[in-house]
Amino acid sequence: MTKEVVEINGKVWTKDNLKELLLTNNNAVERAITVIYGYQTSSEQAENQTVSDNGVGFNQFDSALLSSFAQQLEEGKHLSYKQMIIARKKITKYAGQLLKHMKYQQGNRWEEKRMK
Repeated sequence: MTKEVVEINGKVWTKDNLKELLLTNNNAVERAITVIYGYQTSSEQAENQTVSDNGVGFNQFDSALLSSFAQQLEEGKHLSYKQMIIARKKITKYAGQLLKHMKYQQGNRWEEKRMK
């Protein structure tokens, strides 16, 4: 089994070092929450719960809380100290989805450069 890796600007990202970043960087945690929230369906976002078992977005246990954090962040507010502690513990389990998102974004950048 090969490890999934993404290289961005000369830095190689794996699930492990992405988790390390999430454990130490508040901005990374907040960005990760908004990225994963973006993968929730519109009905899931409206209801703050996971309805579809589609392998993306928050799981049913984290959905209500992390969706509320994402909405707070989208309003331009940061997470409080206590919210950050909770978010940091929960968001690391989404490192695989985040890595796939990074890979997707990297592919789109490459495609945009190629089209110019």
